[in-house]
Amino acid sequence: MKQTVDHIFILSFLFIISCGGGDIVEEIIDKYENGDTKVEMKFKTDVNVLERYTYNQVGELIYFEVDSLMQREFFRSYLMGDWKMKLMIVDEDTLYNNSNVTEESQNVYKFTHDSLFVNGWKYEASYKVKYIDSLRVDLKGQWKFDDDSLSTYRTTRVNDKDTLTINSYSEFVWNNFLNTVDKKETVVFIRNKVYP
Repeated sequence: MKQTVDHIFILSFLFIISCGGGDIVEEIIDKYENGDTKVEMKFKTDVNVLERYTYNQVGELIYFEVDSLMQREFFRSYLMGDWKMKLMIVDEDTLYNNSNVTEESQNVYKFTHDSLFVNGWKYEASYKVKYIDSLRVDLKGQWKFDDDSLSTYRTTRVNDKDTLTINSYSEFVWNNFLNTVDKKETVVFIRNKVYP
């Protein structure tokens, strides 16, 4: 009997190890009026897989969907909607933290099927977006800041190829957002609104 228990313990231990140690980030994104979970998202960071669980009002799973964000169509679906910058850190300096700004002054980044539009206080941008496998985006377009009658007016054409690092269903890091070569940058975005 003891030998059987030892074998079960060893097999259970090997199974747990073989499942991998990748982090899973869980988020409840919709609830019923009584507070029970309606939709839960699980993000597996080691393989960039997003799982969506939908439950009925008695808690039974009624729908399950798996998206590999490394594939272009799922990646595009993940990004579609409104996002806003959470924070921007360059080297050791925090240049932006959304907890220090008002809602009206924040730029909103709206991803659509083939475009990215940015609108905010004195700032607007319009880009054509090509979503690429392996979490890459190609952007072509331009941004402008301020009124063209003022000395602070700026406009720039953009032709960028950047990668994103997904942290969860509602957060990603935009790598090389500022295109700096000699500084370490961290620019984090959070989901603001989802479109069906």
